[in-house]
Amino acid sequence: MLALCLFRDQLAHIKPIEQALNGKVDFVYDNDWNEEKIRELLPDIVIGINEYHLDMIKCYQTAKELGIPTLTIQDGILEWRFMFENDLYKGNETGVPMHHPIIADKYACIGLLMAHHIAQLGNAQKVEITGMPKLDDIGNHKIEQKPKPKLLKKILIITSSKPWFDDEQKITLLQSLHDLKSFFDKNTQYEPNWRITKGLELELGVSTSFNKKETAEIKDQINECDAVITTTSTTIIESMLLGKPVATLDYFNRPVLTPTVWNIRQKSDIKTTLDSIQSNDGNKNWMQEDIKNQLIRTDKPASLVVADLIVSMIDFRKNNLKTEFPMNMTNWDYFLNGSFENPEKASLYINREVFNSTEINWLQVRLARAERENEAMRKQLNKRTFGHIAITAYSKLKKLAKKK
Repeated sequence: MLALCLFRDQLAHIKPIEQALNGKVDFVYDNDWNEEKIRELLPDIVIGINEYHLDMIKCYQTAKELGIPTLTIQDGILEWRFMFENDLYKGNETGVPMHHPIIADKYACIGLLMAHHIAQLGNAQKVEITGMPKLDDIGNHKIEQKPKPKLLKKILIITSSKPWFDDEQKITLLQSLHDLKSFFDKNTQYEPNWRITKGLELELGVSTSFNKKETAEIKDQINECDAVITTTSTTIIESMLLGKPVATLDYFNRPVLTPTVWNIRQKSDIKTTLDSIQSNDGNKNWMQEDIKNQLIRTDKPASLVVADLIVSMIDFRKNNLKTEFPMNMTNWDYFLNGSFENPEKASLYINREVFNSTEINWLQVRLARAERENEAMRKQLNKRTFGHIAITAYSKLKKLAKKK
């Protein structure tokens, strides 16, 4: 079997899949995106990463004419400004509508929530929830639970590779970053690490730890911090997978497609957000885990899921030349594959002694005594209630007697 991969960069999205297939499928890479290459090689599948390029569309169209299946891999999270205010995707003005529709036969979505949004754009038959292969090496960690508030010191501040799409947005973004810098200048108990892009470090007068746009570098930086503040980007998922509390820095007041528990939408939110993270609230930590399970599939390595999807698509097309691909070829049911978990009460109620005990005898004795005291108090309350009724009735009778 042969896969033709239309990638000019972003190889981190496809290389883990090639490794997962371990020679079962031969991978050929083409950065020219020449449709004649498809006619020459006649691959069993064509795999791409971005559908807004005309050359990519031509390649997919040629593959379709030849009966060759096509697969697009989602390369990042969904963000409102990127989808609707980016010159590439201003579908109602000058650009091409993002995901409306998906051109490939199948689209490998990162997680349930984004798959839902993309499906709502007319792609229900095409979306497959696979996870994100380039993040497989990160693993899946939960926020560390402690009975007392954690010491919050090292804060990683991140901007996406393209944090604004026009001059007005740049002004808004700069204001949010200046507010952060002003806060950290005054609150020196924190150690901010600025991983910011597009020369923003020069405008803020700080140094940036950004060197390369790669998962390995950002993984190390996230691991070294206590919490992350980021503009809307895939860093949200990376931070959640590494078990770090993450807050979105977002002054733009746009619809939220990639949610977080903590959000900084104005200057006054900075202190309250950091205080909230420091409190180590078990309920909010649980909520971040729940959001993570909606944002990214984690029940198995994404590279294996996509690898299986590729083989399934090839086999299906060989046996069904003109039939549309079925839905849910990855056989993943959100309700059956571990995304729902029963949270440990000790993690939700870290200050409640009764939920932190695993000693059955102690809990049984405590329950028995609590029930006994409860019954005694009920009897006492009933007596007082009867007495109150009697006194009230006597008072009313007395008043009536006086009137007569």
